[in-house]
Amino acid sequence: MKQLIAPILPTVLAPGDWDQFTDYDVLEDCHFQNQTILGSFHDIELKHCQLTNCDFSQADIHGMNCIHVIFDHCDLSNFDFNNVTMHHVIFRNCKLMGMDCSMSSMKHVQILSCLGRFANFSFATIDYFLIQESDFTESVWNEVTWKHRNLSDSNFQQAEFLNTSLRELDVTSCEIAGIRVTTDSLVGVQVSALQAVSLMELFGIIVKE
Repeated sequence: MKQLIAPILPTVLAPGDWDQFTDYDVLEDCHFQNQTILGSFHDIELKHCQLTNCDFSQADIHGMNCIHVIFDHCDLSNFDFNNVTMHHVIFRNCKLMGMDCSMSSMKHVQILSCLGRFANFSFATIDYFLIQESDFTESVWNEVTWKHRNLSDSNFQQAEFLNTSLRELDVTSCEIAGIRVTTDSLVGVQVSALQAVSLMELFGIIVKE
């Protein structure tokens, strides 16, 4: 995969206080630390920000574009990233369970050591993308348009990839037992011998020794 470009942040970030912001605000050059985000927000944007140990699980946010942002040890469980722009973003050691990224535009996004069970990326457009050492069991990736992507040492058991091309994707280091795919999705995917047997069984093919 070609080189991912990490978020670019200022050397010094101003302390951020989420309580100061309202709908349609742009939050820029800030570091939010140890905050629990409450309340309802619409159409906000983070630019050149870092969020450390922040809890969004109780917030009701509709539309949060992220440009050059790092989420570190944050709880984004069930967060609504539907139909947003997410460019140059890192999620590191975050809870992303049930996160909805459907129809989003994602470019240069890294997901590292995160818990993303049940997350939904359907109909997303993705370019330059890395998931590493993360759990995306039962996640949904239907009708995704993507390229320059790498899935490494991660769990995708029972995940769904319907009408999403896995061409040239190496999943040999990942757990993929029980995934749901369409036959055309598998063209050109790189798997281990054991994974190949498991995939054939999905389509009723019996392998004899």
